[in-house]
Amino acid sequence: MEAPSKVFQRDPYEMKATVSSQGYDGVAVTARLVRVDEQGAETVVATQQVQIGESQQAPIFWKDLTSDAPGRFIYRAEVL
Repeated sequence: MEAPSKVFQRDPYEMKATVSSQGYDGVAVTARLVRVDEQGAETVVATQQVQIGESQQAPIFWKDLTSDAPGRFIYRAEVL
C-alpha cells in the first residue's frame, strides 16, 4: 500500500495498492479499501472492479478520498 502519512480532515488524498495473480487466466475482481478505526470498527471506503491478467501485478488506485472523522486509522485492501 502507498498512502500519505498524514491527511487533514476533508482534504482529498490518494492511495495505491498492488495485487498479483498466479495460475489464473485474466479475471475481473472486486477490490475494496477498508478503514479500521482505533476501536476496531471497519468501514468500506471505496470499491472498484480491477482486471488482472495471468501471472501479473496490477495497480489499484483510489483517488479523491476524503475523511470526515479525526483520529488514526489503518487501511487495508481486499480482493474478492
